[in-house]
Amino acid sequence: AYVKLDEIVQHVTFIEDTSSAPELTARERALQSMLFEHLGDFAYSEKRYDKSLEYYRQAFTYDPDNEAMINTVANMYDALERYEEALALLDAHIERFPDSDLTQANRAYQLVRTNSVDEGLELYKRVLADGLPEDDDHVYLEDYIDQLASIDRFDEAHTIVNDALQRNDTRAIRFIKAR
Repeated sequence: AYVKLDEIVQHVTFIEDTSSAPELTARERALQSMLFEHLGDFAYSEKRYDKSLEYYRQAFTYDPDNEAMINTVANMYDALERYEEALALLDAHIERFPDSDLTQANRAYQLVRTNSVDEGLELYKRVLADGLPEDDDHVYLEDYIDQLASIDRFDEAHTIVNDALQRNDTRAIRFIKAR
């Protein structure tokens, strides 16, 4: 399976490098990005993290404003313990798109990972207070609670859980019950 995937990538790269090939349309760029993203997902599932990162970065070159892809690449850097590279990528995106809450939340996570705990926890608080898209809020709430617990700040973690219960935040309550 690896040879076939690599052959596909070589073919795509050959087409891209051919001087006679026309400029890619927005749709073609999106398709190229999706192709490399899927190759990255496959390599990741096979625990080929360096190869996965390579594919994700290629996807990113076709769609550099794709916030989900930026966060995926940052998460790959994290998995490879390349935290500073993750932060640099996230910071560059935040500089261009300062209202990017998902990237801000990922940055908070990376800050805690690089021992900038107080700065990271402050950013978590701010991002969670601003509100995240419904599909992502519980994930970052979970990260925030885990980060607090990992540094023995259980009272703060308990307060956040109680706040979620008082708000009747059903997604947070489901998460808390699952723990």
